[in-house]
Amino acid sequence: MLYTRRGLVVAALASERVYSDLKERIILGDIAGNTLLSEGEIADQLGVSRTPVREAFLRLQAEGWMHLYPKRGALVEGVDSSEGNEILEARRLIESWAASRLAAAPALLTKVADELETTLISQEAALAEEPDLQAFIIADLHFHQLLVESAGNRILTAVYRQLSDRQRRMTAYAVKTGSDRPYRVLQQHHDLLDALRTGDPHKFVKALDHHFNDIHGASPR
Repeated sequence: MLYTRRGLVVAALASERVYSDLKERIILGDIAGNTLLSEGEIADQLGVSRTPVREAFLRLQAEGWMHLYPKRGALVEGVDSSEGNEILEARRLIESWAASRLAAAPALLTKVADELETTLISQEAALAEEPDLQAFIIADLHFHQLLVESAGNRILTAVYRQLSDRQRRMTAYAVKTGSDRPYRVLQQHHDLLDALRTGDPHKFVKALDHHFNDIHGASPR
């Protein structure tokens, strides 16, 4: 019985490792959308049997990251324009609300703005000398999440966090498909922060629309 339990634990750990590895590679664009993966290929890459790979594939399919084709493999889902626009629309609604909420509390706004400025220092550091795009993408996510979390609505914060993986994937795609785009993202984050500090939510929304349109090609609503 002890051996069986130990074997189950080892199998579960292997499945989790495969799942985490594949999901992160999909998010960062190291595995592109519309790539067909085979169980054997991934098992060989990660040094595991096919069983944990199959379990990871099923989990990733349930979350919408891939689609399984019996006897052929798993096709990684791309981000179509409809899904991308829906994600940005949800983000716009929540982030605009957060800016309005903070504008109504000047002392809190000042505190949050100072914290956001610290995240921009992290983004700037990620682009210094040898750019670290993974660190840049994480700092990008933190900038937007901090804005929403600081506004103090747990339900909206939870909804926003559910978008985080797909948000990171869209950002990764954007910054890796244009050599100057990370620097534009950084400048536009400074613009967002400047607009937030004015206490005028409309200026923030205007800056946010420009940010989404320029980086992700989404038209303002």
